[in-house]
Amino acid sequence: MILMTTHHKNTNATSSAFGWDFQYNLALYLVMDQDLTQVERFKVEGLTEDIEIYFRNKEPIYIQSKAQENPYSNSTTNQHLTNAINSLINAVNKVNEKYSEVIYGNNIEIPIRANKYPNLFQGSRVNLRYDELPDTHKKKLDSIFNKTNVAIDFEKLKQNIHILKITFHGSDDETRYRLIREKVINRLDEIGFPRFKANKIFSNLQNEFKNNASKRIALTIKDLGWLIILYSINIEESTVYELFDIPKINEISLKTDFSDLILNKSLDFEFVTSVTTEFNKFSLSCTTRRDMVENFIKVYYNRFKNDILDLNGKISSHLLDDLTKVILFQILSSHSDIDSVRRGLNI
Repeated sequence: MILMTTHHKNTNATSSAFGWDFQYNLALYLVMDQDLTQVERFKVEGLTEDIEIYFRNKEPIYIQSKAQENPYSNSTTNQHLTNAINSLINAVNKVNEKYSEVIYGNNIEIPIRANKYPNLFQGSRVNLRYDELPDTHKKKLDSIFNKTNVAIDFEKLKQNIHILKITFHGSDDETRYRLIREKVINRLDEIGFPRFKANKIFSNLQNEFKNNASKRIALTIKDLGWLIILYSINIEESTVYELFDIPKINEISLKTDFSDLILNKSLDFEFVTSVTTEFNKFSLSCTTRRDMVENFIKVYYNRFKNDILDLNGKISSHLLDDLTKVILFQILSSHSDIDSVRRGLNI
C-alpha cells in the first residue's frame, strides 16, 4: 500500500528561492554583457544594491532585481516597480550620485503597467532608457520620482536609468536559463573558448553562485577569471598517468591525498606564470609542436620540484617527481585557456 502525503508549499520560501535564482543569474548575465576588460569587480547583495558592477574606466552600475514566478501576473507588478525605483533612488543618494547607470532588472512581461502599449517589453530581452519610453510610461515613473523626499539630480537619473526585462521563467532549466546560458556562452566564445567548454563553464559558474550559502557574492575580475580557468580544465586524468608511466600506487596516492594541492598549484598565478614563461622559451627551440608538452616536462620537471612541495623526505622522491609532472601537465594543458582569460578579462 502506497501512502500519499500532501505537502503544503511554503510560498514565501519558494518565492525567495526564485528571487535569489533570478538575482544571481541576472548578475551573471549583466557582467557578461559588459566589456570585461574594463570590469574591476562585482557584488550580488552588495551594501548599496542587489547587484553592483564596478569598472576601471567609469563609475559603477547599480541594479535592483525583481522577479515573479508567474511573469504574466499583474498582482505585484506595480508594487515591484515602486519598490525598485525607490531603491535605486536611495542607492544613488547613498553613493553621492557617483554612478554611470542604474537598472531595474526584472522578468516581468509588462513591468510598467500604463494601460497602453502592452507589447512594449515583448521579447526575450528589452532594455529601454527613460527617454525611450512612451509618455504614459514616463508619467508612471515620474509619479514615483515626485513622491520621494530624497533630494538627487533627477534629470541625471532620467538620462541614466534603464528598465531591463529578460525572459526567465518555467520549471524546465533549459527554458528558464536559455537567455543567460546564451549570453555567457557567446561571451566565452568571443574570448576564445570552444562552445562545449563554455557550456561546462556556465553550468559550474551557475552552481557556484546558486549554492552560495551566504547569498552574497563579491568577486574581482581576477577571481572570476580563475573560476573560469578552474572550470575549463578538461584533462583526461588517465592521459597524464599513462603518458609518464606513473605506477598505479602513486596514481592512487596523488588522486586521494594530493588532489587539492594539484588543483591549487595549477591555479597559483605566480607558479603558472613561471611555468608558462619557461615553456614559451622552450617552444622557440622546437621544430615541431608534437609532444612539446611531454618533452618539456621530461626535461624541466626537476627544476620545479621544490616550488611544488618542499617535503624534505616526507614523501618519496619518486612520488614527488610524479606529483610535479601531473601539475605541470595540467597547467600546460590549460595554457591556451589561461591566455584567453588573461586577454579577454585584462588580468
